[in-house]
Amino acid sequence: MLDLSNLNLSSKLPERWRNLKLACGIVWASPQKSARIVLMLTMLEGILPLALVHATQYAVNSYNDTPEFSAWLGGPALVYVGILSFSQIGIFLVSYFRLNHDNSVSDHMDSAIQEKATTADMIAFESSEFYDRLYRAGFESEDHVLDIVEKLILLVSRTTTLVGLFWIVSRFEWWLPLLFCAASIPLIATLLLHAKARYQWSKAWTQTERESRYYNGLLLGDETAGEVRIFGLRDHFRKHYKELRSKILQARLALHKRQSIHATLAHLVSISLLSIGMLFMADKVQSGEISMGSAALFAHSCMLCFTSVKSLVGESASLYRSSLYLTDLGFILEMKPKIKTPANPSALPDLVDMEIAFKNVIFSYPNATRPALDDITTVIPAQKITLIYGENGSGKSTISKLIYRFFDPDSGTVLFGGKDVREYDPQKLRAQFGVIFQDAVRYYCSLKENVTLGRVDGPFSESQYEIAVKNAELQDMIKELPDDENTNLGRYFQSGTQLSSGQWQRLALARLHYSDRPIMILDEPTSAMDPWTEKKWLKSLKKSSKNKTVIIITHRVSTARIADHVIVLKKGKVAESGSPDDLKKSGGYFAGIEMNNRRHI
Repeated sequence: MLDLSNLNLSSKLPERWRNLKLACGIVWASPQKSARIVLMLTMLEGILPLALVHATQYAVNSYNDTPEFSAWLGGPALVYVGILSFSQIGIFLVSYFRLNHDNSVSDHMDSAIQEKATTADMIAFESSEFYDRLYRAGFESEDHVLDIVEKLILLVSRTTTLVGLFWIVSRFEWWLPLLFCAASIPLIATLLLHAKARYQWSKAWTQTERESRYYNGLLLGDETAGEVRIFGLRDHFRKHYKELRSKILQARLALHKRQSIHATLAHLVSISLLSIGMLFMADKVQSGEISMGSAALFAHSCMLCFTSVKSLVGESASLYRSSLYLTDLGFILEMKPKIKTPANPSALPDLVDMEIAFKNVIFSYPNATRPALDDITTVIPAQKITLIYGENGSGKSTISKLIYRFFDPDSGTVLFGGKDVREYDPQKLRAQFGVIFQDAVRYYCSLKENVTLGRVDGPFSESQYEIAVKNAELQDMIKELPDDENTNLGRYFQSGTQLSSGQWQRLALARLHYSDRPIMILDEPTSAMDPWTEKKWLKSLKKSSKNKTVIIITHRVSTARIADHVIVLKKGKVAESGSPDDLKKSGGYFAGIEMNNRRHI
């Protein structure tokens, strides 16, 4: 993983220099052997044009001195061709080692971004701005870091060439290098302005770009393929996609038009200034003050000077533009989670025997109009099955996220056995939970691997695997698969078998059972199950969860048949709590919902 701790990226350097420092740090953090080879070959690549210029002078003068073609071909021409051949070999070697180095840099960057994305506070994923930054860091920054690496290397080559060319040209007239520098100013100004404008354009259109990719995903995705066909959504989504792409294209063309006009004017000014030098030397040749070989040397040097200056300016502008794109990468790499391990964490007790308590807990999501949890005070008993019931948006899932510290409350405390959850190491705490989220993840691998992902930090347990399969009611499903438990699931990869939503959900339950952790949190675990399967699984859960603390988050009253304790939420507040029987007898909110549910069965 990339270690950028020594870079001190938070310094008060200007942003562009700070970003260049970041890029150099990334390059330096990658394997250095290939970087040294590339640098050496690049410097050699910068010297070769100088040799070629002098070879041109040597060849022309030799032909003037010895007009015989055979004599000229045997010496000067071979020297010239030899240098050209050596140049091409050098270009090949540079490209080969650069490719190797670029791959190393790319792998290191991917690792760094993955590390930061998987350790970021979950609250960050509630912000669209974070998604935009992560998108730009993950999908755009990599190319720009590699571009910076390439441009820094090329700058070394072009600078080496230019220094030599300026020395050659200055031998004719001292002011000629100054003329070339003056000719480059319009190009420099134009390209730098264009670089900043392109970055600002990209930043302004990031969200639109993400939206267009989203609609493209709806059209191409397997999970949406059915509804797209049933509801005839293809043209609808394609319309949205085309409208967004059209907006992006029109904006890009408008930017390109403005920049093309500016670039054309800048080139005309630069060429006009260079023409002064060419006309001056043409007069020298005509008057016989310099030889034909020297004239060829000057003409070749001028051509290389112009192309080298133009290339140097272009690469500098590209370097500047790419450095701007690294702002988001720097933001991602510098992120430090707010949910941290305390300096002296408390020893983690046996959580099975400890109740979970909420005391005056208030929590709000970013930009929310009201708290998701509003002054919650309640208790989840140990070694019991607790049902957290409520309508959508009542705060049910938020409770679970505070329990395993995806979020910390704005105020109030979450307690384990009377101790604030923030006193424990969050990673060790989370290792005590087996969790099924509301949208169970579909892992496209074999069924057996799907199940065993519940505990990848230990050896495979055949007995625990069999228990997990049984508890999740997977036996019959496995028998129907082409290769039984070794069948690859999903159609994302070749020879995969797709499952129904209910089957995927049962597979997630098996993964939960295989994890065999003391606290189980299940968010809408039966939402995709038919009533018969739900009834069987609830009975199995009741039996398999002895000596465990189980929290079931649901809006389905039918789940209450196995619950020991019920907490009813309404608009972020605890409406009532107690045993299912007590709540039914009380005639309160839960009893009314349960009664209404029976009427519709």
